[in-house]
Amino acid sequence: MQTDTALTRHLRAILEHQGQGLVDRQDTLRLALLGALSGHNVLLLGPPGTAKSLVARRLAGAFGQATRFEYLLTRFTTPDELFGPVSIKALKEKDQLRRNTAGYLPTAQVVFLDEIFKAGSAILNALLTLLNERVFFNGAQIEPAPLLVLVAASNEVPQGGELQALYDRFPLRVLVGPVSGDADFERLLTGTRGPEPLLESARLSPQDVALLRAARDEVGISTGAFAVLKALRAALAEGPAEQWQRRYVSDRRWTQVVDLLRTSASAHGQSQVQVADCGLLRHCLWNDPQDAPDIADLVDKVLEEHGVGLDLELGSVGVRWRQLLESICLHDNALSARVDHYELQAGERRFVLTPKERQAWAQNTWDSVQRSGGLYWDGQDFRQLQSAGRQGAGRRSWILGDWAVATQEMWDKVHGHQEPSFDDAVVVSLRALRGQGAVVDLSAVPGPTRTRWLGQLGVLSGALEAQDAQRGAMERQVAAMLLDHLFLDAQDTAGLSAGLARAEVEIQAWRDRMEELQQALMDGGRWSSAELPLPA
Repeated sequence: MQTDTALTRHLRAILEHQGQGLVDRQDTLRLALLGALSGHNVLLLGPPGTAKSLVARRLAGAFGQATRFEYLLTRFTTPDELFGPVSIKALKEKDQLRRNTAGYLPTAQVVFLDEIFKAGSAILNALLTLLNERVFFNGAQIEPAPLLVLVAASNEVPQGGELQALYDRFPLRVLVGPVSGDADFERLLTGTRGPEPLLESARLSPQDVALLRAARDEVGISTGAFAVLKALRAALAEGPAEQWQRRYVSDRRWTQVVDLLRTSASAHGQSQVQVADCGLLRHCLWNDPQDAPDIADLVDKVLEEHGVGLDLELGSVGVRWRQLLESICLHDNALSARVDHYELQAGERRFVLTPKERQAWAQNTWDSVQRSGGLYWDGQDFRQLQSAGRQGAGRRSWILGDWAVATQEMWDKVHGHQEPSFDDAVVVSLRALRGQGAVVDLSAVPGPTRTRWLGQLGVLSGALEAQDAQRGAMERQVAAMLLDHLFLDAQDTAGLSAGLARAEVEIQAWRDRMEELQQALMDGGRWSSAELPLPA
């Protein structure tokens, strides 16, 4: 749960004040402030005349008396203009090439560089170390730079390969376009031009920033957030090589992105990065502005599929549910005309099994499992099987890992009495071919057996309700975070909200199926559920 700390209130007051007179730029300002607080560089990317410079100057004003440096780069900009002139005294007296950096970029705490990708090769190397390592190579000496944040602006992304290393040092990339909508356009034409002078009490000092970053370093990452980060990394690497290159995110950027998430969490009193915080990744993972909408959709998709953490089809509830159905359907006299026969495919060969043969094979396999310590029947279509050539109680089991597959009898049926080998492998599929209008008849099941199944069903229902409680808690957490979060909005959490809504529908469907089975078990009648643990 988000905590409205004194720091959060302080940052909110700064954003409200510095946002005065800015039309449709509040999101740009808040993201720039997040980058500044995290200690990583911020890139504002958009066409001329969209208030990029104004946002950067407003952000600089939030840092009170911090020393500033601002410069517009061109292809003719020289190192002297950014880093200071060469010291004639050091050159004459000590034969050293040193710069007088006082008042220039190496000694500034807040820096704004406009049209940064116009930087030439003469200043590129020095700029790279300043942006990443926060040091400046002044002749033979390495001088620490007091840089708190560097905000850069550009009308376009870099085209030359030599500028890609510079581009990679901007983990937070904010697209800035013209104002949207007639109301904002009217405000732009009639509104005031700027805020009142900022009160000293509403400014950020270097000590404030240091305390926040120290707290940031103590923030952990929740299991759900880790799942989202891993899934995003895998999704970005999918597709053809050309797409992968367009979506490449370096290890350096990943670590800086996580710093951004930790900073956001720390500013709101959180001890961990939560799944909802990962919505900010939509502003960090694109390389080409044309890909930004696709990356935003990808972040939403991953948040929807992995952010909820309730994978009911593959989770423990789903596995135990299928195992219970398997027990019911394979019980003596419980399986009615539901299944006409089974088709077993092993490699290129096909065999037909009656329900009784299927049940006998299941029992024989279960006997071998008891000897091997493995598991029985996972309810899936395919398994890659490897011969283990194991002898036990006069019969040979055929096992892959913990999955017992067949007894010697089934091996004989598939391979015609050939001896199994450790190198033998075959794909086996078992398909249930069902009759029309068939049902599971529970009337002949003994009472104690039904009672046992009801107990198992009760445990499953309890596990399902626990997951629903987890879903509800996450839903309430997201709603609370969005009330007045400094850096997140509803768009950032749209994917997570969609996943939570889908999970709610899925949980209710599971609840309905379990209640239907519970009633059928209690009545001892015929169960007409269309679901069986064997594929149709």
